Amino acid sequence: MIPQGAPFRAPRRIHMKILTPLLLLEVVATGASRYTMHRTTDSAGRPEWFGCWKSPVRGENGLRCAVAGIARNITQHKKNEAALCESKRLLQSTLDALSAHIAM
Repeated sequence: MIPQGAPFRAPRRIHMKILTPLLLLEVVATGASRYTMHRTTDSAGRPEWFGCWKSPVRGENGLRCAVAGIARNITQHKKNEAALCESKRLLQSTLDALSAHIAM
């Protein structure tokens, strides 16, 4: 339940590539949860990333009958990850340059 006065954001429509029929069938067939990441674009053409969990749902008889899932926008996480990799690359190249001068 949403607390009274709390801002409510209706969920946006997620690109259907996230819910590929083959992946849904695989989750139902194997009974195993799956985490996948998907790159899509927003309405302005900017890249967006979604992390998605999909898990089988069992009916009263114990058989798998559906798939439950949740998708989370991880775009900022992916940007931070790319910035960290660039920082590591820059640091390594600086250390390499320094060690080359020290060895002389």
